[in-house]
Amino acid sequence: MMRLLIGLVLTALCMFPSTASAIMVFPTTFYSAAAGGYEANAVRFDGSADYLLRGAGLSGASDSKVGVLSFWFQFQGGNGTEQAIISGAATTVQIIKNSANKIRLILQNSGFAFGWDASTSTAYTADGNWHHFLASWDVGSSAGYIYVDDSADLSEATNTDQDIEWTQSDWGIGSTPGAGNKLNCEIADLYLNTATSLNLSTTSNRRKFIDGDGKPVDLGETNCSEPTGSQPLICLTNPTATWQNNLGSAGNFNENGALTDAADSPSD
Repeated sequence: MMRLLIGLVLTALCMFPSTASAIMVFPTTFYSAAAGGYEANAVRFDGSADYLLRGAGLSGASDSKVGVLSFWFQFQGGNGTEQAIISGAATTVQIIKNSANKIRLILQNSGFAFGWDASTSTAYTADGNWHHFLASWDVGSSAGYIYVDDSADLSEATNTDQDIEWTQSDWGIGSTPGAGNKLNCEIADLYLNTATSLNLSTTSNRRKFIDGDGKPVDLGETNCSEPTGSQPLICLTNPTATWQNNLGSAGNFNENGALTDAADSPSD
């Protein structure tokens, strides 16, 4: 596509040479879109050997009523089976693809009372396509949003004023902490912030995670603070060899198995 665009521009310059000087006066503007591009790194969880464990609680976590969750996904298999995306040891917090192939957020307090029980309305299977999941909640004010591919996709069962239990003894990504329900999926830019929420019906808030062309947005190479101005608990965006090293504040995860490069990137 870029070669085609350049070819068309050069052809136009040859046909209309008087415009060449005007374009050359502003070369940085002409090339700004290409120079500002972001390439998200995607990794493959193979559904059998690959998963991440924290081996401890999430450093600095506290129970809260709010949160923002974002990730890119492409399921690779296991249609009709439950798969864990993020799971706490106490099982009061589980973010899963359920047996109906819907992405479900089970967010409870320490006594298993629901703060938020919500899922996508749409089922997602191994369809060969990249999708973007984005959710935000504030159960203290009964607010909750789920967007997939920049479109509202919320099926809400419960939204009540509870402190969601983020202070658990261990956490799994791509499996439960007990290595169950392994994830068969390609994932990129996994982000979890439990200190704030966003009104996702406001387009500019969604643009913090997905651009107008449906592509990933750079969350910030140092500590992923770009979306909200503060460091989230979890932000996994690294190259594949170090993807388990968390740019968020909660500490690194331990890799089990060996994550591999995804076939492509949602940025492609």
